[in-house]
Amino acid sequence: MNFVAVPAIRPASAHVGAKFRTLDEEIRQGAGRIVAGNDAEAVHDFRVSIRQLRTLLKLSRPLYGRFHADAVRGSFTAMHRATGALRDEEALEETVAALSIRHPAFEDWQSRRAAKARALRRVVVTRVSSSDLAHAHDMLHAILILPVHPQRERDLTAFAQRKVETALTEAERLSMRQTEDAEQLHELRIACKQLRYTVEFFEEVLPEHLRALRKPAVKLQKVLGDVHDLDVARLVMQRQHGLPLTLRNRIAREISARRAEKLAAFESLRTPDPAAAAVTM
Repeated sequence: MNFVAVPAIRPASAHVGAKFRTLDEEIRQGAGRIVAGNDAEAVHDFRVSIRQLRTLLKLSRPLYGRFHADAVRGSFTAMHRATGALRDEEALEETVAALSIRHPAFEDWQSRRAAKARALRRVVVTRVSSSDLAHAHDMLHAILILPVHPQRERDLTAFAQRKVETALTEAERLSMRQTEDAEQLHELRIACKQLRYTVEFFEEVLPEHLRALRKPAVKLQKVLGDVHDLDVARLVMQRQHGLPLTLRNRIAREISARRAEKLAAFESLRTPDPAAAAVTM
């Protein structure tokens, strides 16, 4: 009797579990950097690590079950939101500082906003030092300690390719919108992040044409992030009625001009020269 050997699958849960442990450690270190208070990029890096972990938890629902994956995800989402106001304030500070505006009223406004950022930072330090973050870590460890049910296990290569292809389909769908609407551009930015992170999680087992998606996703994410920051700055400045109207109008014109430049860059990335682009989205 002849037997046909069935190749053993490479379990996706082992690969995903290793990624979770790496991100868990990055989040712990990021919290320490925030508390130390001497690292300007600490909050940004902390948020990126949590965002990556939340993305991986969403991708991993088939392995761990939606209920448990979403329960862990929710605990880290709460911590991510707790740092959102500070990161928004830091992004606003960076965006308006890059404007070529020199005016006493504007400089006084920037000083007041800097004081607000310092107050928000104190709130964040308290929050990341609380038991909430420790509880989120404990929940993550709980699903990693328990074995994945055999019926839920997936072959790593097939699992990875399917997840990347799904993320690509969504990014492509959103990128086809002919719009300058801030909300829709923000949705595309999120989709580009999802695609980038998914490729990065599984790049060791992806074929070259899927690994190559990372670079265009990063470029689109970056330019759309700049557009988003300008949209937020424009909205905030419209509400600063304590500033002279002529100054507000001047700021609005400069923000609009910079936004137009970023949108032109976005269009060039969205519809690249076919002869020059190895991968298009």
